[in-house]
Amino acid sequence: MNDMLVPSHLGEHQRLKDVTRYAATVVRTILEGWFTFDSVLDVGCGTGNWLDCFSANRDRTIFGLEMETYAPADLAIDPRLILHVDLGHEVDLRRRFDLVLCLEVAEHIDRACAATVVANCARHADVVLFSAAIPGQRGLHHVNEQTPGYWSDLFAGHDYEAIDTLRPLIWEDQQIPVWYRQNMLLFVRRGGAAHAEIQRRMPEPHEPRPRALAHPEYLAAFSRRIDDLLAETAALRDDEFAQRQKTDDAVGELRLARRAHQGGRSVGGYAAGTCADRQLDGVAGVQSAAAQGADGAVAGAAAGASDLDGPRAVDAVAAGGCGAGCVSR
Repeated sequence: MNDMLVPSHLGEHQRLKDVTRYAATVVRTILEGWFTFDSVLDVGCGTGNWLDCFSANRDRTIFGLEMETYAPADLAIDPRLILHVDLGHEVDLRRRFDLVLCLEVAEHIDRACAATVVANCARHADVVLFSAAIPGQRGLHHVNEQTPGYWSDLFAGHDYEAIDTLRPLIWEDQQIPVWYRQNMLLFVRRGGAAHAEIQRRMPEPHEPRPRALAHPEYLAAFSRRIDDLLAETAALRDDEFAQRQKTDDAVGELRLARRAHQGGRSVGGYAAGTCADRQLDGVAGVQSAAAQGADGAVAGAAAGASDLDGPRAVDAVAAGGCGAGCVSR
């Protein structure tokens, strides 16, 4: 099982509990108008909020499959109604349900296992309510974000038709998390009783293939994030330029000091020239780091003069060159 290899989603389930329950209640009410279902399997049930809501208004058989393990106190349903399995492997409960839920789960499972996830859904019901993150949606441990057409093709391999009539009904309801409004589709096995019932009771004709849509609220969020990143990039570039300028100025001053004392004949002059050389060596050694912080450049220059006695080194760096400091002594 992979639940020990991925981050826990418990915090997300707890934070989104109220809006999830609202979404589940709205969607359940819509589906009840389309077909009859008395049993529900949730593939990737989390803490069981969707199952709890789907059984709240009538006596339905519910069961959940989940990769993570949660404490009983964190669950919305009886812990005995949840089986802990690896959803990337084949799962066969050897019974059928009227409805399978698989909501914002598939993107958390490796792409190599995507067909298995779909097969697990198809194995247990003729009707699958499905929702999975689109490319760029991002989230905790999203490893397989795909367009609706990708999942539609996988379900088509099991003779399921994609029905995209639910999204328009919830698209503008801001109390429902935007990922459900953007991604939720109904997959129905062709030729079955549920397929005929849904076709008869649906409010309007549906398109044969789900549209790849990005909700405007997501686009607005992406746009804000891009603006923030551009601003951060500009600030970093300005800071880098300023730090490089400080480093270039420090190097220029040390070169002037070297030229001023080249050819010095006194012991003090020799020491001064050596001091400038060592400071230049220090700056050269840390110049790339100095581009990220002027203090690093000063520290590097001071380190280059570390062989001198303490007072001379301090004087030399403070003076921007060792000439005055060394010759005067």
